[in-house]
Amino acid sequence: MAIITVQLYPGRSVQQKRDLVRALTDAVVAHAGATRERCYVVLQEVPPENWGVLGTYALDDEATTRRWAPDGTPVTDERSNP
Repeated sequence: MAIITVQLYPGRSVQQKRDLVRALTDAVVAHAGATRERCYVVLQEVPPENWGVLGTYALDDEATTRRWAPDGTPVTDERSNP
């Protein structure tokens, strides 16, 4: 059995999450010998106010704050959220 836990910022679409689950499952089946029926993926969306990045509070990090509005919601404009 394989359990994969991924912690990431909120803001991905359902399709992106679906694709990620599929890709992770495929990789574990191909490279770790797990069976698809016994592979579980848990996606945990953690808002930026609960992250630290390289020793810096995520909301204080310039690269992070370019992707997040002051209220902690993700910026959805594709030009500022690569």
